[in-house]
Amino acid sequence: MQDLKSLINKRYQNTNILVFAEKAMVIKAVKKWLLEQFGEIVKKQVKNIYVKNGVLTLLCASPIMSQELRLRSKQLIGEVNRTLGKTIIEDVKFN
Repeated sequence: MQDLKSLINKRYQNTNILVFAEKAMVIKAVKKWLLEQFGEIVKKQVKNIYVKNGVLTLLCASPIMSQELRLRSKQLIGEVNRTLGKTIIEDVKFN
């Protein structure tokens, strides 16, 4: 008997559903990490989070937050990939 994950992967491997689900998991992991590192203030400082082609893009409200995140970007990439159990994010971009 196959497990549920195998059946879902087999059924939807050629659709965008898995891509969207993976992006949602990345965004959730990023938000969790941001809250752990910076507390509630990060909700006002980081406006949008995007994921495309292995690049995480963060839209920051201030240059100070952008710089702080840039300094911690390797830590962020490592934690998100570790949380998800595979390498999804390869780079972080700031706008």
